Amino acid sequence: MNPTRGIEEYENDAPVLEKIAGNYPEESVEYLVLKKAAFALLWSLTQHHTEFKEYLANEEGGDLTPEQRQHLIDMGIDPDVDPDAKEIG
Repeated sequence: MNPTRGIEEYENDAPVLEKIAGNYPEESVEYLVLKKAAFALLWSLTQHHTEFKEYLANEEGGDLTPEQRQHLIDMGIDPDVDPDAKEIG
């Protein structure tokens, strides 16, 4: 487990979630779910960094439907970007 690396990853990824959440009112379901996702990301990257990275590696190239891919793109997320290949944010 490497919590320091996990915190660095979270600091790179969190602004993306914050930017997306900024498109919704704070009382909306979307905003609250994105906030929950940010906490889950922080927890998984700091408490279970190795296991989380292994899970992501095993899920790489997962089976997104065309609709799921388009939904991510519409939210400003490129499903084909490798988060380890470049900095996000």
